Amino acid sequence: MAILLTGSMSGQTIWQFIKLILIFVVILILAYYATRFVAKYHSNSLVGKTGLKIVESMSVGNNKFIVIAQINGSYYALGVGKDEITFIDKLSDYTPCVSDNEITGDGSKKSFKDVLSQFTGKSRQGSDEDNKSDGS
Repeated sequence: MAILLTGSMSGQTIWQFIKLILIFVVILILAYYATRFVAKYHSNSLVGKTGLKIVESMSVGNNKFIVIAQINGSYYALGVGKDEITFIDKLSDYTPCVSDNEITGDGSKKSFKDVLSQFTGKSRQGSDEDNKSDGS
């Protein structure tokens, strides 16, 4: 009789452990989908109402970024730090691009680094020579 009692307790303990694992997995799945739903709702509600979209960003140090933001159809360069946001300049001739090698609408190669170099006064080495050798 003692053997049957130990066997049934062991089976009950294993069943409780399996139920606990299943409940944990269900909670993880629910948390995943709830987070996705909230993120989708939050991003759609802010972008549609504020007219603000971060187009590109580049890290320039610890917790410091230069960001190109589109605000109501115009592009702006902003300096973003841990506790502050600084207006740098309005970009009148900026064309957004996905990568460094994307060709813009006028046929020239333009990247975030190129736009940044216009404002810092430093040109990228070889960028002018590359554009001339490409036939542009």
